[in-house]
Order: sequence, then C-alpha cells, then structure tokens
Amino acid sequence: MSQSAFPTSLMTTTWAGAYTDLADDNDATFIESPVDPEAADTFVCALGAVTDPGVATGHLIRVRAQIDPATGEPQDLVLALENVDDDSVVATRILTPPPNGMAERELTLTEAEAGQIHDYAGLRLRGYARAGQGYAFFWVTVGGATRYVLQIGTFSGGPWNIFDADVGYTLTYPVWLDAGTYYSQVAAYNGAAWISTTDEQEVTIP
Repeated sequence: MSQSAFPTSLMTTTWAGAYTDLADDNDATFIESPVDPEAADTFVCALGAVTDPGVATGHLIRVRAQIDPATGEPQDLVLALENVDDDSVVATRILTPPPNGMAERELTLTEAEAGQIHDYAGLRLRGYARAGQGYAFFWVTVGGATRYVLQIGTFSGGPWNIFDADVGYTLTYPVWLDAGTYYSQVAAYNGAAWISTTDEQEVTIP
C-alpha cells in the first residue's frame, strides 16, 4: 500500500516563510523564498512519519515549483532529502526553472538512494535557490526507454546530482550550472529495468 509523507512544519528557515497547513497536498500550501534568494537562504521542512515499506523502489518526491527572480536571471531550485538523526543526505535533486509558471515534477529515488534512509519517520526536506548558467545536455534515444536520468557530478565517477528527464526531454535537457568542470552520463529506463547507460562525458562551463 502506498504512503505519503507531507511537509508538516518548517524546522528552520531564512526564507520569508509564507506557508499554511503544510500537511496537505494542494496549491494553497507553499513556502515563499525572499526576492532573489542567495545560497544561504534555505528552508528545512519536517516530513510526516511513514513506516518502512520494506522495499527500496517506488520512492517519489512530488514538487510544485515556480521560480520568478526579480532580476530575470535563471535560478535552480535545489532539494535535498535528509536523515534527521545524523544530517546525512539521502538524495539531491536540482529542479531547473519551470518554463511556464507553476509546474509539477515527479522526482524518483534510485534504489541506492532509498537504501540510505535510516528511519522513514525521521526524514526532512531542505531546499534553496541558486543562480547558474544554461547548458543543454544531449543524448541519443534508446528503443523501449520510457524515462531518462541525467547524472551530473564534479568528479569523474560521481557522486552525482540526478535530473529526472521527462518524456519531452528525450534528446536534450537544459541545466543551469555554475562555472567549472562537470562529468555527466545518462541512464535509460524501460519501465521495468535500467537498460543502458551512456559513457561518461566531461563538460566545462566557462
């Protein structure tokens, strides 16, 4: 049987904190950042307790987000699922600016990430916005693939930030990155198993 852990309260924040009734799932529930938030501007949300499902598959984070910086510069929304007991990070996702206002994205945890959860009743979600530079990643479609996962890291072989690529991004995926050298690879999924992973590529953002 499926379970849901809704945000229940803001634990710590330097955001404006416009929020009400966090323990529900509707567009009236939101957390509002400052205008042009800096990297230090964060929110930390407690999550409602769930029981251990006994499996490490089917773990999802559903997010509705809208990013409208006053300067017009693009910003990412960075989300981290964390264990409360030791502050360790279970998974990190970077949501690129939604193209048309409020957008809903479904972010899937890998089995390895879900295996990092210590206690399902002790999870929290941390988020912050950051500026970056646009870069489009390209890859060739794979027959039978229903989803692609773009992995980007600052070291060869990871650790990776993971971008769940929608069906509409089967050939290219735009990501906002700070200047620096990155490594990337793309994994294809057919609905039942991972069927291929591209060779690692090195990318330099000036």
